[in-house]
Amino acid sequence: MDRWYRLDHAGKLFPAIADANNTSTYRISVMLTELIQEEQLQLAVDIVIKRFPTMAVKIDRGAYWEYFSENNERLLIGPEQNYPCFQINPDDNNGHMIRVLYYKKKISVEAFHALADGTGIIEFVKTLIYQYLLLIGKAIDDEGIILLPEGIPNSTETEDSFQKYYHPGKAIRGQQVKAYHIPGDMIIPNGNNVIHGILSAKALNDIAKQNGVTITAYLVTVLAYAIYMQTLRYTPDKANIVVCVPVDLRNLFPSRTLRNFFAVENIIIQVSSEDTFNDILLNVSTQMKEKTTKEYLDSEILANMKYEKTFALRLVPRFIKNMFIRYGYNFFGESKTTTTLSNLGRIVLPKDMAAFIENINAVLYPTDSCPINCTVCTVGDCLTITFSRKIIQGHIIEEFFRVLTNQCNLEVAVYSNEWGM
Repeated sequence: MDRWYRLDHAGKLFPAIADANNTSTYRISVMLTELIQEEQLQLAVDIVIKRFPTMAVKIDRGAYWEYFSENNERLLIGPEQNYPCFQINPDDNNGHMIRVLYYKKKISVEAFHALADGTGIIEFVKTLIYQYLLLIGKAIDDEGIILLPEGIPNSTETEDSFQKYYHPGKAIRGQQVKAYHIPGDMIIPNGNNVIHGILSAKALNDIAKQNGVTITAYLVTVLAYAIYMQTLRYTPDKANIVVCVPVDLRNLFPSRTLRNFFAVENIIIQVSSEDTFNDILLNVSTQMKEKTTKEYLDSEILANMKYEKTFALRLVPRFIKNMFIRYGYNFFGESKTTTTLSNLGRIVLPKDMAAFIENINAVLYPTDSCPINCTVCTVGDCLTITFSRKIIQGHIIEEFFRVLTNQCNLEVAVYSNEWGM
Protein backbone atom coordinates (compact mmCIF):
# COMPACT_ATOMS: atom_id res chain seq x y z
CA MET A 1 0.00 0.00 0.00
CA ASP A 2 1.32 3.45 -0.92
CA ARG A 3 2.33 5.74 1.93
CA TRP A 4 0.70 9.11 2.39
CA TYR A 5 1.39 12.08 4.67
CA ARG A 6 -0.72 14.86 6.05
CA LEU A 7 0.82 18.23 5.33
CA ASP A 8 2.47 19.59 8.46
CA HIS A 9 1.10 22.72 10.08
CA ALA A 10 3.35 25.14 8.14
CA GLY A 11 3.02 23.13 4.92
CA LYS A 12 -0.74 23.69 4.79
CA LEU A 13 -0.15 27.35 4.01
CA PHE A 14 1.73 26.99 0.75
CA PRO A 15 -0.73 25.15 -1.55
CA ALA A 16 -3.27 27.85 -0.72
CA ILE A 17 -1.06 30.82 -1.59
CA ALA A 18 1.28 29.55 -4.32
CA ASP A 19 1.01 31.11 -7.78
CA ALA A 20 3.30 32.62 -10.41
CA ASN A 21 3.83 35.73 -8.26
CA ASN A 22 4.46 33.79 -5.05
CA THR A 23 5.99 30.50 -6.11
CA SER A 24 6.66 29.23 -2.55
CA THR A 25 9.67 27.47 -4.07
CA TYR A 26 13.16 27.91 -2.69
CA ARG A 27 16.60 26.75 -3.76
CA ILE A 28 19.76 25.31 -2.22
CA SER A 29 22.77 25.38 -4.58
CA VAL A 30 26.16 23.74 -4.20
CA MET A 31 29.10 24.99 -6.24
CA LEU A 32 31.57 22.14 -6.80
CA THR A 33 35.18 22.32 -7.95
CA GLU A 34 34.58 20.30 -11.16
CA LEU A 35 32.08 20.28 -14.01
CA ILE A 36 28.94 18.26 -13.31
CA GLN A 37 28.66 14.82 -14.90
CA GLU A 38 25.01 14.58 -15.93
CA GLU A 39 24.64 10.78 -16.00
CA GLN A 40 26.22 10.34 -12.57
CA LEU A 41 24.05 13.07 -11.10
CA GLN A 42 20.90 11.36 -12.39
CA LEU A 43 22.05 8.07 -10.93
CA ALA A 44 22.76 9.76 -7.59
CA VAL A 45 19.22 11.19 -7.55
CA ASP A 46 17.77 7.75 -8.36
CA ILE A 47 19.60 6.30 -5.34
CA VAL A 48 19.10 9.11 -2.85
CA ILE A 49 15.43 9.98 -3.34
CA LYS A 50 14.45 6.59 -1.88
CA ARG A 51 16.09 7.59 1.41
CA PHE A 52 13.75 10.59 1.81
CA PRO A 53 10.15 9.33 1.64
CA THR A 54 8.57 12.68 2.57
CA MET A 55 10.26 14.24 -0.47
CA ALA A 56 9.45 11.46 -2.94
CA VAL A 57 5.80 12.49 -3.06
CA LYS A 58 3.11 14.09 -5.17
CA ILE A 59 0.39 16.39 -3.92
CA ASP A 60 -3.23 15.25 -3.87
CA ARG A 61 -6.36 17.11 -2.90
CA GLY A 62 -8.76 15.69 -0.36
CA ALA A 63 -12.12 17.03 0.71
CA TYR A 64 -10.70 18.86 3.74
CA TRP A 65 -6.94 19.29 3.11
CA GLU A 66 -4.24 18.63 0.54
CA TYR A 67 -2.00 15.67 1.34
CA PHE A 68 1.16 14.04 0.01
CA SER A 69 1.13 10.54 -1.41
CA GLU A 70 4.04 8.29 -2.35
CA ASN A 71 5.50 8.98 -5.79
CA ASN A 72 7.39 6.07 -7.32
CA GLU A 73 7.94 7.79 -10.66
CA ARG A 74 11.47 8.83 -11.57
CA LEU A 75 12.67 12.26 -10.46
CA LEU A 76 14.41 13.57 -13.56
CA ILE A 77 17.25 16.06 -13.38
CA GLY A 78 17.61 18.85 -15.92
CA PRO A 79 19.90 21.67 -17.04
CA GLU A 80 19.21 25.03 -15.47
CA GLN A 81 17.29 27.05 -18.06
CA ASN A 82 14.85 29.25 -16.14
CA TYR A 83 15.20 31.82 -13.38
CA PRO A 84 15.72 30.53 -9.81
CA CYS A 85 12.65 29.45 -7.84
CA PHE A 86 10.15 29.52 -10.69
CA GLN A 87 6.88 27.83 -9.87
CA ILE A 88 6.81 24.05 -9.57
CA ASN A 89 3.98 22.63 -11.65
CA PRO A 90 2.53 19.37 -10.23
CA ASP A 91 1.97 18.19 -13.80
CA ASP A 92 5.70 18.39 -14.60
CA ASN A 93 8.49 15.93 -13.79
CA ASN A 94 6.23 13.00 -12.96
CA GLY A 95 4.38 14.96 -10.28
CA HIS A 96 7.39 15.59 -8.03
CA MET A 97 7.41 18.72 -5.84
CA ILE A 98 11.18 18.96 -5.94
CA ARG A 99 13.57 19.52 -8.84
CA VAL A 100 17.29 18.92 -9.32
CA LEU A 101 19.14 21.18 -11.77
CA TYR A 102 22.74 21.51 -12.93
CA TYR A 103 24.78 24.24 -14.60
CA LYS A 104 28.53 23.93 -15.21
CA LYS A 105 29.91 23.19 -11.69
CA LYS A 106 26.66 23.88 -9.83
CA ILE A 107 23.97 21.51 -8.54
CA SER A 108 20.72 23.12 -7.39
CA VAL A 109 17.79 21.58 -5.55
CA GLU A 110 14.52 23.51 -5.62
CA ALA A 111 11.61 22.48 -3.41
CA PHE A 112 8.02 23.48 -2.85
CA HIS A 113 7.94 24.87 0.68
CA ALA A 114 5.08 22.57 1.73
CA LEU A 115 7.56 19.66 1.59
CA ALA A 116 10.15 20.90 4.05
CA ASP A 117 12.01 23.90 5.37
CA GLY A 118 15.60 24.79 4.57
CA THR A 119 17.03 22.51 7.25
CA GLY A 120 15.22 19.49 5.83
CA ILE A 121 16.23 20.18 2.24
CA ILE A 122 19.86 20.76 3.25
CA GLU A 123 19.99 17.19 4.62
CA PHE A 124 18.71 15.92 1.25
CA VAL A 125 21.30 18.05 -0.57
CA LYS A 126 24.16 16.81 1.62
CA THR A 127 23.23 13.18 0.94
CA LEU A 128 22.86 13.87 -2.79
CA ILE A 129 26.27 15.52 -3.08
CA TYR A 130 27.84 12.74 -1.01
CA GLN A 131 26.43 10.06 -3.30
CA TYR A 132 27.34 12.01 -6.45
CA LEU A 133 30.96 12.41 -5.32
CA LEU A 134 31.18 8.68 -4.64
CA LEU A 135 29.83 7.90 -8.12
CA ILE A 136 32.43 10.09 -9.83
CA GLY A 137 35.19 8.29 -7.95
CA LYS A 138 35.98 10.52 -5.00
CA ALA A 139 37.17 8.81 -1.82
CA ILE A 140 35.19 10.42 1.00
CA ASP A 141 34.28 9.48 4.55
CA ASP A 142 30.80 10.41 5.77
CA GLU A 143 32.14 10.96 9.33
CA GLY A 144 28.72 10.03 10.70
CA ILE A 145 27.16 13.38 9.68
CA ILE A 146 25.47 12.32 6.43
CA LEU A 147 22.15 10.50 6.17
CA LEU A 148 23.50 7.61 4.13
CA PRO A 149 21.48 6.56 1.06
CA GLU A 150 21.29 2.96 2.29
CA GLY A 151 19.98 4.10 5.69
CA ILE A 152 16.43 3.42 6.83
CA PRO A 153 14.28 6.50 7.57
CA ASN A 154 12.91 6.59 11.09
CA SER A 155 9.72 8.08 12.45
CA THR A 156 11.48 11.11 13.94
CA GLU A 157 12.47 12.26 10.45
CA THR A 158 8.93 12.10 9.09
CA GLU A 159 7.00 13.41 12.12
CA ASP A 160 4.99 16.62 12.21
CA SER A 161 6.84 18.30 15.08
CA PHE A 162 4.27 21.09 15.27
CA GLN A 163 1.73 18.49 16.37
CA LYS A 164 4.19 16.80 18.71
CA TYR A 165 5.08 19.96 20.63
CA TYR A 166 1.66 21.59 20.59
CA HIS A 167 -0.14 21.79 23.90
CA PRO A 168 -3.35 23.63 24.85
CA GLY A 169 -2.95 26.93 26.64
CA LYS A 170 -3.27 30.67 26.35
CA ALA A 171 -1.54 32.10 23.29
CA ILE A 172 0.14 35.49 23.34
CA ARG A 173 0.44 37.12 19.93
CA GLY A 174 3.38 39.36 19.14
CA GLN A 175 2.91 42.96 18.07
CA GLN A 176 1.46 43.44 14.58
CA VAL A 177 2.05 46.67 12.68
CA LYS A 178 1.58 47.93 9.15
CA ALA A 179 4.86 47.39 7.36
CA TYR A 180 6.66 49.59 4.87
CA HIS A 181 6.76 48.02 1.39
CA ILE A 182 9.73 48.51 -0.90
CA PRO A 183 8.69 50.29 -4.13
CA GLY A 184 9.99 49.34 -7.56
CA ASP A 185 9.28 48.35 -11.13
CA MET A 186 8.72 44.65 -11.71
CA ILE A 187 11.22 42.80 -13.88
CA ILE A 188 9.74 42.01 -17.31
CA PRO A 189 9.50 39.21 -18.25
CA ASN A 190 8.65 37.97 -14.76
CA GLY A 191 11.60 36.40 -12.98
CA ASN A 192 14.05 36.63 -10.12
CA ASN A 193 17.35 38.46 -10.23
CA VAL A 194 19.83 36.90 -7.80
CA ILE A 195 22.91 38.59 -6.31
CA HIS A 196 25.42 36.71 -4.18
CA GLY A 197 27.98 38.25 -1.85
CA ILE A 198 30.72 35.96 -0.53
CA LEU A 199 32.83 36.90 2.48
CA SER A 200 34.73 35.48 5.44
CA ALA A 201 32.44 34.01 8.09
CA LYS A 202 35.11 34.55 10.75
CA ALA A 203 35.57 38.20 9.85
CA LEU A 204 31.83 38.91 10.04
CA ASN A 205 31.48 36.90 13.25
CA ASP A 206 34.33 38.89 14.83
CA ILE A 207 32.52 42.15 14.06
CA ALA A 208 29.23 40.80 15.44
CA LYS A 209 30.99 39.62 18.62
CA GLN A 210 32.65 43.00 19.07
CA ASN A 211 29.17 44.50 19.11
CA GLY A 212 27.77 41.80 21.42
CA VAL A 213 25.27 40.49 18.88
CA THR A 214 24.73 37.49 16.61
CA ILE A 215 25.54 37.44 12.91
CA THR A 216 21.82 37.33 12.14
CA ALA A 217 21.08 40.40 14.27
CA TYR A 218 23.97 42.25 12.66
CA LEU A 219 22.82 41.47 9.11
CA VAL A 220 19.19 42.34 9.91
CA THR A 221 20.47 45.72 11.11
CA VAL A 222 22.53 46.27 7.95
CA LEU A 223 19.49 45.40 5.83
CA ALA A 224 17.14 47.72 7.74
CA TYR A 225 19.74 50.49 7.60
CA ALA A 226 20.13 50.02 3.82
CA ILE A 227 16.36 50.20 3.32
CA TYR A 228 16.17 53.39 5.39
CA MET A 229 19.12 55.07 3.66
CA GLN A 230 17.87 54.32 0.15
CA THR A 231 14.10 54.76 0.44
CA LEU A 232 13.07 56.46 3.70
CA ARG A 233 15.82 58.90 4.69
CA TYR A 234 14.05 61.96 3.29
CA THR A 235 10.46 61.08 4.19
CA PRO A 236 8.93 63.01 7.12
CA ASP A 237 7.06 60.09 8.69
CA LYS A 238 8.56 57.15 10.50
CA ALA A 239 7.71 53.91 8.71
CA ASN A 240 7.86 50.42 10.13
CA ILE A 241 10.62 48.44 8.49
CA VAL A 242 9.62 44.88 9.38
CA VAL A 243 12.23 42.19 8.75
CA CYS A 244 10.81 38.68 8.93
CA VAL A 245 13.35 36.27 10.47
CA PRO A 246 12.57 32.53 10.23
CA VAL A 247 13.64 30.62 13.35
CA ASP A 248 14.57 26.92 13.24
CA LEU A 249 12.58 25.42 16.12
CA ARG A 250 14.89 22.39 16.23
CA ASN A 251 17.36 24.56 18.12
CA LEU A 252 14.94 24.75 21.06
CA PHE A 253 12.79 21.64 20.75
CA PRO A 254 14.40 18.16 20.42
CA SER A 255 13.21 17.44 16.88
CA ARG A 256 14.95 15.63 14.01
CA THR A 257 12.14 16.07 11.51
CA LEU A 258 13.03 16.65 7.86
CA ARG A 259 9.73 18.42 7.29
CA ASN A 260 8.80 22.00 8.19
CA PHE A 261 9.51 23.05 11.75
CA PHE A 262 10.09 26.77 11.97
CA ALA A 263 8.54 29.97 13.24
CA VAL A 264 8.74 33.44 11.74
CA GLU A 265 9.50 36.43 13.94
CA ASN A 266 8.94 39.98 12.78
CA ILE A 267 11.63 42.44 13.87
CA ILE A 268 10.02 45.90 13.83
CA ILE A 269 12.36 48.82 13.20
CA GLN A 270 11.53 52.51 13.08
CA VAL A 271 14.43 54.72 12.05
CA SER A 272 14.75 58.48 12.32
CA SER A 273 17.50 60.88 11.28
CA GLU A 274 18.74 60.94 14.88
CA ASP A 275 19.27 57.16 15.03
CA THR A 276 22.76 55.79 14.55
CA PHE A 277 23.63 52.37 13.19
CA ASN A 278 24.41 51.25 16.75
CA ASP A 279 20.99 52.45 17.94
CA ILE A 280 19.33 50.25 15.33
CA LEU A 281 21.61 47.35 16.20
CA LEU A 282 20.67 47.53 19.89
CA ASN A 283 16.96 47.59 19.02
CA VAL A 284 17.24 44.62 16.67
CA SER A 285 19.35 42.55 19.06
CA THR A 286 16.97 43.20 21.97
CA GLN A 287 13.94 42.14 19.94
CA MET A 288 15.65 39.01 18.66
CA LYS A 289 16.64 37.93 22.16
CA GLU A 290 13.05 38.38 23.34
CA LYS A 291 11.47 36.63 20.36
CA THR A 292 13.71 33.58 20.17
CA THR A 293 13.26 32.25 23.70
CA LYS A 294 11.62 28.86 24.10
CA GLU A 295 8.72 30.37 26.02
CA TYR A 296 8.00 32.94 23.32
CA LEU A 297 8.22 30.43 20.48
CA ASP A 298 6.11 27.92 22.41
CA SER A 299 3.40 30.56 22.58
CA GLU A 300 3.81 31.21 18.85
CA ILE A 301 3.19 27.53 18.06
CA LEU A 302 0.07 27.64 20.19
CA ALA A 303 -1.22 30.84 18.57
CA ASN A 304 -0.60 29.56 15.05
CA MET A 305 -2.24 26.18 15.61
CA LYS A 306 -5.28 27.07 17.69
CA TYR A 307 -7.56 27.42 14.66
CA GLU A 308 -6.32 24.17 13.15
CA LYS A 309 -7.22 22.44 16.43
CA THR A 310 -10.81 23.74 16.39
CA PHE A 311 -13.01 20.72 15.64
CA ALA A 312 -15.65 22.63 13.68
CA LEU A 313 -13.03 24.04 11.31
CA ARG A 314 -11.75 20.58 10.49
CA LEU A 315 -15.09 19.89 8.80
CA VAL A 316 -14.90 22.96 6.55
CA PRO A 317 -14.26 21.98 2.90
CA ARG A 318 -10.75 22.46 1.59
CA PHE A 319 -11.53 25.18 -0.95
CA ILE A 320 -13.17 27.34 1.74
CA LYS A 321 -10.24 26.79 4.12
CA ASN A 322 -7.85 27.85 1.37
CA MET A 323 -9.83 31.05 0.76
CA PHE A 324 -9.45 32.00 4.41
CA ILE A 325 -5.78 30.98 4.45
CA ARG A 326 -5.08 33.22 1.45
CA TYR A 327 -6.91 36.11 3.09
CA GLY A 328 -5.10 35.61 6.38
CA TYR A 329 -1.73 35.37 4.67
CA ASN A 330 -2.27 38.52 2.63
CA PHE A 331 -3.65 40.51 5.56
CA PHE A 332 -1.57 39.22 8.47
CA GLY A 333 1.51 37.93 6.64
CA GLU A 334 2.54 39.79 3.51
CA SER A 335 1.05 43.15 4.54
CA LYS A 336 2.97 42.98 7.83
CA THR A 337 6.40 42.32 6.29
CA THR A 338 8.91 44.50 4.44
CA THR A 339 11.46 41.80 3.66
CA THR A 340 12.75 38.44 4.91
CA LEU A 341 16.24 37.54 6.07
CA SER A 342 16.74 33.80 6.57
CA ASN A 343 20.04 32.57 8.04
CA LEU A 344 20.40 28.83 7.48
CA GLY A 345 23.48 28.85 9.67
CA ARG A 346 26.62 26.78 9.38
CA ILE A 347 26.30 23.69 7.18
CA VAL A 348 28.60 21.02 8.58
CA LEU A 349 30.21 18.69 6.01
CA PRO A 350 32.73 15.86 6.22
CA LYS A 351 36.25 17.22 5.57
CA ASP A 352 36.76 14.93 2.56
CA MET A 353 33.51 16.16 1.04
CA ALA A 354 34.14 19.84 1.80
CA ALA A 355 37.34 19.69 -0.27
CA PHE A 356 35.22 19.40 -3.44
CA ILE A 357 32.79 22.22 -2.55
CA GLU A 358 33.50 25.91 -3.15
CA ASN A 359 30.36 27.32 -1.53
CA ILE A 360 26.69 26.71 -0.79
CA ASN A 361 23.97 29.31 -1.20
CA ALA A 362 20.21 29.52 -0.80
CA VAL A 363 17.64 31.53 -2.75
CA LEU A 364 14.34 32.55 -1.17
CA TYR A 365 11.52 33.42 -3.56
CA PRO A 366 10.49 37.11 -3.57
CA THR A 367 6.81 38.14 -3.82
CA ASP A 368 4.91 41.19 -5.01
CA SER A 369 4.62 42.55 -1.45
CA CYS A 370 8.16 41.55 -0.48
CA PRO A 371 10.07 42.06 -3.75
CA ILE A 372 13.51 41.68 -2.13
CA ASN A 373 14.47 38.81 0.19
CA CYS A 374 17.77 37.65 1.65
CA THR A 375 19.33 34.35 2.71
CA VAL A 376 22.59 33.46 4.42
CA CYS A 377 24.55 30.17 4.24
CA THR A 378 27.91 29.28 5.75
CA VAL A 379 30.31 26.45 4.87
CA GLY A 380 33.67 26.54 6.59
CA ASP A 381 34.85 30.14 6.42
CA CYS A 382 32.75 30.88 3.31
CA LEU A 383 29.62 32.85 4.15
CA THR A 384 27.29 33.59 1.23
CA ILE A 385 24.64 36.31 1.42
CA THR A 386 22.09 35.98 -1.37
CA PHE A 387 19.51 38.54 -2.42
CA SER A 388 16.63 37.60 -4.70
CA ARG A 389 14.52 40.37 -6.19
CA LYS A 390 11.72 40.78 -8.69
CA ILE A 391 12.12 44.53 -9.13
CA ILE A 392 14.61 46.34 -11.36
CA GLN A 393 15.87 48.72 -8.70
CA GLY A 394 18.86 47.31 -6.84
CA HIS A 395 19.99 50.32 -4.79
CA ILE A 396 19.04 48.72 -1.44
CA ILE A 397 21.21 45.70 -2.20
CA GLU A 398 24.06 47.94 -3.35
CA GLU A 399 23.77 49.93 -0.11
CA PHE A 400 23.77 46.70 1.94
CA PHE A 401 27.07 45.54 0.46
CA ARG A 402 28.47 49.09 0.62
CA VAL A 403 27.90 49.12 4.38
CA LEU A 404 29.62 45.75 4.77
CA THR A 405 32.64 46.83 2.73
CA ASN A 406 33.03 50.48 3.82
CA GLN A 407 31.65 50.63 7.35
CA CYS A 408 32.58 47.09 8.39
CA ASN A 409 35.81 46.92 6.36
CA LEU A 410 34.94 43.48 4.97
CA GLU A 411 36.04 42.08 1.63
CA VAL A 412 32.96 40.95 -0.30
CA ALA A 413 32.98 39.26 -3.72
CA VAL A 414 29.68 40.00 -5.48
CA TYR A 415 28.21 38.30 -8.55
CA SER A 416 24.77 37.96 -10.15
CA ASN A 417 22.72 35.83 -12.53
CA GLU A 418 21.81 39.13 -14.29
CA TRP A 419 18.20 37.98 -14.96
CA GLY A 420 16.14 40.93 -16.24
CA MET A 421 19.01 43.41 -16.03
